[in-house]
Parts: sequence; C-alpha cells; structure tokens
Amino acid sequence: MPETSELDAVLQHASRVRVAAAVASTAVDGEMLVDLSDPAELDRLRTAMSVEAVHGFRCMCLGDVRFEFLDADARQLTAVVLHHGATLRWDGWESDAVLAGGRLLLLWLNSHGESGPLRQFEEDDRRRGRMQTQEAHWRAAMPTTLDDLSVQILSLSQTGESASLDLLTELKVQLELAFPDLITRTLTLLAWCGAGSGRCSGYPLHEEVPGLLSSAEI
Repeated sequence: MPETSELDAVLQHASRVRVAAAVASTAVDGEMLVDLSDPAELDRLRTAMSVEAVHGFRCMCLGDVRFEFLDADARQLTAVVLHHGATLRWDGWESDAVLAGGRLLLLWLNSHGESGPLRQFEEDDRRRGRMQTQEAHWRAAMPTTLDDLSVQILSLSQTGESASLDLLTELKVQLELAFPDLITRTLTLLAWCGAGSGRCSGYPLHEEVPGLLSSAEI
C-alpha cells in the first residue's frame, strides 16, 4: 500500500530528531538525542519506523514517545508519535499504523538512553502472557457442553459488555440438559468459577458468567 511508504519518503530529508514524552502540546522540548547526519543512523531509524499497514484504528491515548524530525536548518519536517510500542501516529495517515519491525524502534530508543518504553512494553507483554494463561485455565474448566458458545463468552472481555440475557438463557438451557441434577450442575459451576483469576475486582468480564448462571432470575 502506498501510504505505508509515505512517512519514509519524508524521513529521508531529516537530519536530526528530538525525542520526548508524548504530550497534548504539539511542541517537543525533549533532549536532542542524535544527529541523523550519519547516514547509517538515519537508515536504522527509518527501518525501525517502517510500517506494515495503516489499519483504520486510532488509539484514544496521547501516546508514549514523540519524535520531532528536523531538516539541516533545524526546521521541523514532521512529527511522529509511538503508541504502546506497536503503532505510529502521523498526520499523513488517517489512522494509526502498525510497525513492521516489532521491537526495532524500542531497541533504537533504548540504545539512545530512552529505556522506559522498552521496559513498559516488556512488562505489558508479560502481563498479557499471564492473562492468556489464566484465560486458558478458565477455558479448560468450562463445561464441554458450552464449547459452541465459548467464543461469545470470551468476547465479553474484549467488548467490555456484560453477558446478555439471551446468551445466559441459552447457556443455562445447555447446562440443564447436560447436568439435570441440580447439585451436580451447581458443583460444575463452582469448579468453573474457581478456575478464574481470583480477583474480586478488575477481573475479565467473561469470568462473571458462571456466577450469573447460578442466578434464579435467568
């Protein structure tokens, strides 16, 4: 796609870059980290900023790091903001773009004394790994009779919406068919509930389903 190379065409004219925390202001007061008159250094940064797709999504936060690119006369060419170590925002695109080189830009920042974004990205990655492990454990405890509805259940944590009455009713019908005995059904729900993250608040929304299914109101 042509738009993925548009930023690189602008960066070819850059001689310097200033890097600072992303803020609401369009100005960048951060330290001048590197003089990009070195062609090798310029190529390294341009490679790190290569994108694979402009995906139609725009993050709602301000971003983490702002890059201000200057020409040889110290005039601003453009500015780019890094979001969550994975996407770039640039005025030349209608939405954010996904970085093609994984952690290359984070490693570039780290090599120039800005280690915070890399540390944050790695911590977020570890957190995602823990959440995926917890989700897999919870999914394994789900009664197999509900397998066909598992995608709908797990998607609740992605959408941020509670389970609808229609979904809960369908789940309860399936459970009653598979476990007609009330005690067996209750023990099954308790075992499923106990396989969650154990958090009293801030838990993934899909984890509330076993408790909701035990409600007499459904």
